[in-house]
Amino acid sequence: LRLWGLCGASAAVRGISLASPQNLPRHLRMVGSWSSARLAVCAAAAAAAVLVLYRRRRRRKALAFVPWEQVDEAGDAVLVVDCTHPKLQCLTHHKMPYSPPEAIKGDSTSDMVLNALSQDHALVRSAAAVSVNHFDIDAFVSVWSLQNPEIALQYLDALHAASNIGDFRELDLDAPGADLGLKACCWLNTVERRLFSRPFEPGDKDKWPYFLGGGRFASFLRDPAPFRSDWQEEHARVLADVELLQLRGKVRRYPEIGLCVIEAPRPLHYYALFGATKGCDIVLASYGEGAHVQVEVEQKYTQFVNLCSRPTHPRIGMDRLVSELNALEERARAE
Repeated sequence: LRLWGLCGASAAVRGISLASPQNLPRHLRMVGSWSSARLAVCAAAAAAAVLVLYRRRRRRKALAFVPWEQVDEAGDAVLVVDCTHPKLQCLTHHKMPYSPPEAIKGDSTSDMVLNALSQDHALVRSAAAVSVNHFDIDAFVSVWSLQNPEIALQYLDALHAASNIGDFRELDLDAPGADLGLKACCWLNTVERRLFSRPFEPGDKDKWPYFLGGGRFASFLRDPAPFRSDWQEEHARVLADVELLQLRGKVRRYPEIGLCVIEAPRPLHYYALFGATKGCDIVLASYGEGAHVQVEVEQKYTQFVNLCSRPTHPRIGMDRLVSELNALEERARAE
């Protein structure tokens, strides 16, 4: 296309009309006679390029939110995110009989939603509404982005970061958009605890009107400073714990079994703790020194979903380990 444009510009300067082959010099007429196939390829490439540009510039359709209690009566054009439904189209990282489209795969559900919005994917274009059966950060980012697609496309890095911090607790301060994503998680956590029930307790349906309404989250993304009182305390704690682990902690990895062992002077915020375990699926953490050591073993959420960025290790039963650890703890207390 660039070459054709240069030829046209050159011809215009010389006063030659490309519309009439007889006006071309003999050597250019010869080229035209054997390059029709190439011109067809160029035309196809131009059409594809125009389509890509059109999709990028076309305003994305905002989806309506349907509460989960009403989803079965809402029709077939509802896209279910971050959970499953037996009849409706689903976009989720939860394990399902079928995989999401390869082009929009991601570790979190929000990764998939944001990838679909970026590509103006048919899965999103064909939907009129969105629904989900719970409230958490990944679910919220997914729904909010589908309701506010044009704003979401302006904050892709921060939204990707927020969903992965919120769902997997894997904070990476060097990742694009990480600090704004962390602030968003801290703001959501604080407001949720203060105004509503804690995560995974009854009351999720009351949270959606507040967090989706009033343009609150869009205002937060544009400028989190006015919301500082709701995110600053947890944000500061996370950063302090990241620094504590770097300066006084120890991290050992056993990739063959997906285990990360962490030693720290005191318990750490989840985001700081799991940020150091990225790439592993089991965390063995010990806090304190001497006889005052607290030990925790956790299997991460990465094992519960279809992670696309890396293979994961299967979950194992830990009943015997829990019994052994409890016995050791009781023995240490008795001594």
